[in-house]
Amino acid sequence: MFKKDGGEVKESDKAQHELIAKKYIEQLAGMLAFYARINNITSPDASLTIDEYCKDLAWGGLMSTKAY
Repeated sequence: MFKKDGGEVKESDKAQHELIAKKYIEQLAGMLAFYARINNITSPDASLTIDEYCKDLAWGGLMSTKAY
C-alpha cells in the first residue's frame, strides 16, 4: 500500500485493515447475510438478527483497528 503522495505505508497491515473497515464492512456483512439466507442459516444468537450477526462477523477481524 502506498500513500497519496506515493510514499510506502510502513505498517501496511494496519492501513489495509483501516481501508477494509471504511469501505467494505457493509458489503462483507451483506454478502454473509445473503449466503446465510439462501442456505437457510439463522443467527446462532437469538438476540441478534442474521443481519446483525453477519455484521458482527465482518467486524470480527478488525477489532484491533482504530475504526472499530
